[in-house]
Amino acid sequence: YFFCDFQELLINMVVSPELVSALLQMVGEWNLRAAYQMCEAGIDCVGFVEDMGTTQSLLFRPAFYDKYLFSWHRALCDLVHSYGAHVHMHSHGNINKILDRVVDSGIDMLNPLDPTEGMDLRAIKEHFGDRLTLVGGMDKFIFDQDLEEIEARLQSIIDIAVYDGRFILMDPSG
Repeated sequence: YFFCDFQELLINMVVSPELVSALLQMVGEWNLRAAYQMCEAGIDCVGFVEDMGTTQSLLFRPAFYDKYLFSWHRALCDLVHSYGAHVHMHSHGNINKILDRVVDSGIDMLNPLDPTEGMDLRAIKEHFGDRLTLVGGMDKFIFDQDLEEIEARLQSIIDIAVYDGRFILMDPSG
C-alpha cells in the first residue's frame, strides 16, 4: 500500500515477478525488524493487515501465496512465537483457498471473517478452531439492520463460535 498502487502490484505479479519479489523482500525484512523491536519491548501480540481477497475469491492465485507470502508469514510467526507472543492477521475477502496455508504459517488470530465475503464462521471454527483464534464474524452490513436483527445475528455468531473458546467478537472494520 505504501510502495506502489495495489492495482500496479497485481499487474506486476504477472509482468514483473522479480520486481514483486524484491518489493516483498524489502517489506518482509522491514516487518521482521519492526516485530523484533516490538517483541523486545514486551508486546503480547503483533497484528498486521494483509487484505488478500474480494467477496468472491483471492486477489491472486494460491500459488502466489506459497511463493511470495507464506515464508514471510512463517518467519514473522516464528519470531513472535519465540517471545511467547501471538500473531493477529487481518485480511478482508474470501481467502478460503489458502486458509489452511495461512494457519500452517503459524498465524494465531484471524479477522474479520465477514460472511458477506464468503467466510463461513461455522466451517472455519470446525476446521481450524483448535489452531486459530477467530476474531470477528460480523458482516459489514450489521449496523444497517434494526436492533432485533442485530441482536439475533450477534446471538447466532456467539452460538456458532463461542463454544470451546478461541473466539473474539468484533466488527469487520477492525
